[in-house]
Amino acid sequence: MLVEGSGCALCGASWGNVWRDVEGTRLFFCCEVCAVGFTNFVERAKRDAGWSKVDRVRIVGDFRGRKGSVESGGERRVYFFTLNSDGSLRTFLRTE
Repeated sequence: MLVEGSGCALCGASWGNVWRDVEGTRLFFCCEVCAVGFTNFVERAKRDAGWSKVDRVRIVGDFRGRKGSVESGGERRVYFFTLNSDGSLRTFLRTE
């Protein structure tokens, strides 16, 4: 899986030292909440789209709301999502 951007896979921060394997790719996160939130977003997007895997992820935004685009096998979906303080999804809406 390719994650666009640098730093934390969810928020782009460069501090912290949390690493997780997501979809077979070792990713950097600034904190546990971002690692949980990113994983929850990817799993929910896969379930919503009916995909078994995600090839590419791009997330922009901040704690007020993020736009996440995911791609798999040439298909693309875009979602708006927000997270609770524990990284669980509070809002998850397909926008494209």
